[in-house]
Amino acid sequence: MDREEIIRRYATGDRDFSGVSLRESELEYINLMGSDLSGADLICTNLRGAGLSNTNLSGANLRGANLSGATLRNAKLDSADLRNACLWGTNLTDSSLARANFDGANLTNAVLSNARMYGTNLERTILINTILRDVMDLNFVLAFNAFFWNTTLPDGSIKVGPIYGS
Repeated sequence: MDREEIIRRYATGDRDFSGVSLRESELEYINLMGSDLSGADLICTNLRGAGLSNTNLSGANLRGANLSGATLRNAKLDSADLRNACLWGTNLTDSSLARANFDGANLTNAVLSNARMYGTNLERTILINTILRDVMDLNFVLAFNAFFWNTTLPDGSIKVGPIYGS
């Protein structure tokens, strides 16, 4: 599947793109709000500035993807693979990130307010100016060698940093 086909299908009302392969596609600023992309292959896909609110990305492979400035409010990314992904300035407010793997990802300036993060892997993740206010289940997050700097924690306190998680 390519950019033109997914845009055409979305315009006709199709929202089921589960399991599709869009590996290394250029989907910058695409609007796929409310779609089902569960299990999709989005490795190294450019989704910069994409509208993905209310989208199901559970189990999707977003390893190395560019999600900078994307809007993923109320998205479902349970068990998604986001290793080494760039989420600079991404809005993940109210999203479900249970068991998602962010190992090595960059979450600089990202907003994760009210996100559900049970079992989320933040190993080696960069969290500079990241907002984690009111995040749920943060105690069950793996954050070994994560880098925190001016990060707003669930209780509203700010980790001025630099602090490496353990």
